[in-house]
Amino acid sequence: MTVNNKYFFQYFPGDFRLWDPKIAHKLDKKQYLHNGESYYLPYEHTICISREWTWFKKINSSLVRDLDELEELFYWCTDNDNMLVVNVPPDNTGRIGESEANAVIALGQRLRIKKNTPLPKNGRFISLRAKVSASSVYNDEPLKYGPQMAVDGGMGTRWAASDTLPELKIDLNVKDRFNKITIFEYQDVKKSTIANDIFSNYRYNRIQSYTIDIWKNQKWQTIFTDNRPLGDCKVIRFPVYYSTSCIRLKVLKATAPPSIYEFNVIDNLKLETN
Repeated sequence: MTVNNKYFFQYFPGDFRLWDPKIAHKLDKKQYLHNGESYYLPYEHTICISREWTWFKKINSSLVRDLDELEELFYWCTDNDNMLVVNVPPDNTGRIGESEANAVIALGQRLRIKKNTPLPKNGRFISLRAKVSASSVYNDEPLKYGPQMAVDGGMGTRWAASDTLPELKIDLNVKDRFNKITIFEYQDVKKSTIANDIFSNYRYNRIQSYTIDIWKNQKWQTIFTDNRPLGDCKVIRFPVYYSTSCIRLKVLKATAPPSIYEFNVIDNLKLETN
């Protein structure tokens, strides 16, 4: 609005904690500090449905994020009763494209969101703040890139290796079981050469081949392996429960030293309820 030809901004309360494109910590306390006072304010996340990190579309269709990634971002962003806003860009005619519309519909169907019912949750993170080690750390900076950053619950921190074939090991309570793993990988970002704007970017995976192993009977047992790029958000769902004292990510091929925002080992609970 304007008063006496001077401009003033007005915000919804959550906008004070809109640090786009950052994502709140897993253990977010919904506190906002202002002038030495603490205020209770939920975090408002804003993410783009586009894979190319752009909030609008002109003529060319934009690739949408994978359904797995959208689901995991939903769980993460609505945890602790925080909020999520998904930007769905119109085309140059003002219409929502079929691919974007279908992605939103598919996400709603997978989450089974219903009116007047609690939002669905992801399950229990048994790896959160667990003891962790890595075969290498980038630039010998453990406080900035140490392996603990991969399990600290923060999307703004990351473990980074100094070589292309590292290992990340996470100690777990052998009494805890899990049936799901999610991995958010740090990616290289390059400006789009197609879109004529300052917002569009493309993400490129570093990890190209890897295994997930658990320590069982005094040796490593592979429970998942893949020779395809890790992806924006890798979600591994197991048909059975596993338990172990240690789980390992072993990189077999990478285009650059790998880096992981979060490696989550989860007791999803849905195996029993579906």
